[in-house]
Amino acid sequence: MKETILATLGMACYQPLFFMAVSMTGIAIGTIITLSSAPIIAGFLEWLFSKKRPSTSWWIATGLSIAGCLLLFSSQGSVTIDPVGALLALGAGASFTVYTLVSKRILDKQPPEATAAVIFCISALLLAPALFILDISWTGTMNGLAVSLHLGLLATAAAYLFFNKGLLSVPSSTAVSLSLAEPLTAALLGVFLVGESLAPCHGSGSDYSYAESSL
Repeated sequence: MKETILATLGMACYQPLFFMAVSMTGIAIGTIITLSSAPIIAGFLEWLFSKKRPSTSWWIATGLSIAGCLLLFSSQGSVTIDPVGALLALGAGASFTVYTLVSKRILDKQPPEATAAVIFCISALLLAPALFILDISWTGTMNGLAVSLHLGLLATAAAYLFFNKGLLSVPSSTAVSLSLAEPLTAALLGVFLVGESLAPCHGSGSDYSYAESSL
């Protein structure tokens, strides 16, 4: 029961902390701070509580992934990082880490479907008061409804079900490190699906960028 409560609190805290961080720091910076801090926190906590010291290959892979995330968004121009937003992003990373580490232990006893269902249902109940505080009128539009269904069914239900299934066979620290693929996936979708362009570097007097996709 304690493990379920901890996992639920981790997920319930992760959602508002992440979105508040993104609103204050921007999507790129908020995502990078959150996802880059999570593997480091996960490795430390797994080492501290489970006595599983991360391997050298894990540190190398995680370091390269974080460096790749930083390079991915290094061409976004000069940015000003909001200290409060950065702290919120770190809190989101820690919350996601707690959810992952505790869920790993729950999955030793319960199937991934039941684990995801219970944790997310209780998390939803904890966050339900926000429905009466915040403006949710946008969900009444067609676009808002489509976004809500996508976030609920695909980005949350399906994604975390797959995530839990993956936790059955990999260490928690590895699972969190693999989540660093999210910024890369977002960038690739932006280029090939939305038609955005990435400018990896700025030379003197020249701007080298990838051509926009014409899909």
